[in-house]
Amino acid sequence: MRPVKLLIAALALALGLLFAEAAADSYKIDAVFLPESSALHVSVELEYTNSTGESLDRVTFALPANCFRRISALPYGGDTLAKAFPWGYTPAGVQMERVEFASSPARYSFLQGGDVYFCVTAALEPGQTGTFRFVYTLLLSDNRAFLGCGDDVRLRLFYPVASPFRDGEAVTYPLSVCLHDVFALPAEHSLTLRVPKNYFAACGGDVTRSVLGDTAVYSAKLKDAGPLGLVLSKRFYEYADESALGTGISVNGNSRARCRQALKLAKDAL
Repeated sequence: MRPVKLLIAALALALGLLFAEAAADSYKIDAVFLPESSALHVSVELEYTNSTGESLDRVTFALPANCFRRISALPYGGDTLAKAFPWGYTPAGVQMERVEFASSPARYSFLQGGDVYFCVTAALEPGQTGTFRFVYTLLLSDNRAFLGCGDDVRLRLFYPVASPFRDGEAVTYPLSVCLHDVFALPAEHSLTLRVPKNYFAACGGDVTRSVLGDTAVYSAKLKDAGPLGLVLSKRFYEYADESALGTGISVNGNSRARCRQALKLAKDAL
């Protein structure tokens, strides 16, 4: 493991221990991929518990997908910008259609000077659980970044993630500091994704695939984990080892050699 990755892993572990007493939130995500418009239509329902120990009048969310709206907000520069956008930069990001709290429209605003973090007005007493709902369209650009289209479709950090609180303030970091990631409390995730049947998805957790006409429907469940991510492709090779730790490992990719290598590395790590 590289020193930078080791440092980030240590930071994540320390923050995880800091917030270990927090109750698990639950994300229910319903998404439809529209390849003809390079877009994803998304509905997210979040069961959020106020584990801060104090009354809240707002909850802060991270939305890294919105960093693609402006080139100045991207976590890339110099050579990395050219590598992430080999076909040139084009704007993308989120078109928010509806934000709700407790089944009613909710006010929201982005933090000053950025597009990644936003606050939603919500009154929650300590230990109280409330339901947020976000409906939006995510426009994807052709790139090789952490989110977008290209040889495949990368859907990482594509939905609002609740930021943990400490000392009365939301924990936020510049996206560039977190290496294209955000810190979030472990949560339960339930995903339903509809794609054209000639697309295949690679995703963590318990995954099932069914075909209805020209549409493939993926269902995935992931517990006690950070933000859910997945990759879509028209060509995936799959390699699996059902003996690993009694639970099994599967690897998907468009290179047979790299799939075999990744499977071995994953098994050795476990």
